[in-house]
Amino acid sequence: MQMLGIGIPELLVIFLIAILVVGPDRLPELAADMARWIRQARAYGQHLTRDFSEVVTEIEKEAGTTRDDWKEIANVVGIKTNEVAKELNEVAADVEAATRADDGVARPKVLAFDATSRSPAELAAEDDEEAAAEAAPAAEGGSDATEKPWYVPERSGRRRSSE
Repeated sequence: MQMLGIGIPELLVIFLIAILVVGPDRLPELAADMARWIRQARAYGQHLTRDFSEVVTEIEKEAGTTRDDWKEIANVVGIKTNEVAKELNEVAADVEAATRADDGVARPKVLAFDATSRSPAELAAEDDEEAAAEAAPAAEGGSDATEKPWYVPERSGRRRSSE
């Protein structure tokens, strides 16, 4: 039997060390205190869980939707995204077929769009990374050196005099 990765032999060692450190006279008092702390921690956890659940239900009531509605919306968006991806792939194939000529002119390859390979969260993360990469040269003094990044605190020119 394991509890939090601690087996029976480890519990016996902890019990023996507790007897040596606390003493046999105060051990029941210590056990009662620990039981009280555990009860309080559980009650606090239940209180937090109940409060969180109430907040979620209030938000659902205010929004007029439930989790099932949000899942349905996500499914509809996913289906529409796949339809758009299919249309884009068809257009890309048409463009590639139209540009494929044997006149000896090198033309760029048209890439197909694949919406099913990455989740919307991954696409959003990539967009954030690209935006950060584009903003980095400007923040380092690229095109507009007077504009400061939002995370740099403003410092006043005055210093405190130490008297």
